[in-house]
Amino acid sequence: LDTILSTLATDAFYQSPGGRRFLIAAAMLAGVKRGSRVLDVACGIGPASVDIAEAFECKVVGFDNFAPYLAFGRQLASSRGVGKLVSFKELDADEPLTAFEAGSFDVVLGLGGGVSDSLPGGLAAGFKAAAGWLAPGGVLIAGDLISPVEPSELMKIVFGDSLRSESEFLAALT
Repeated sequence: LDTILSTLATDAFYQSPGGRRFLIAAAMLAGVKRGSRVLDVACGIGPASVDIAEAFECKVVGFDNFAPYLAFGRQLASSRGVGKLVSFKELDADEPLTAFEAGSFDVVLGLGGGVSDSLPGGLAAGFKAAAGWLAPGGVLIAGDLISPVEPSELMKIVFGDSLRSESEFLAALT
């Protein structure tokens, strides 16, 4: 893990749980291969898209609904030398559900709640969409805020709908 991390450029702008270390460790554990096709759901400014392209020479498509984030992501990919491996699309609401062919990705990234918060229908619908995008044997790498117990009222105020109980998350996953 540390060997791969040491080869990546130092500019990482993660806004998701676990950050860069989680992404690379999860990709290694999942057996992500060089050249894999990756979809980054709600990619934001693109650090995960760029890192997985740089670390594994993956072909990455990232999407988000905020054009300035995507412009930053394009600039980041170019500055890190992976601009030809990473592309960004502006998609909103239910557009992602029809923008990609079924089975066209080896890896789907849903970091920072991307799969659970950015697609219509919530967590279960996000998992269903991710499963549809994945090729047979594909991998979902998700990073959500999960509580081992039912979140308290205070935690719900602080985190809103971004914090889920572990049982809710696992039920949606199945």
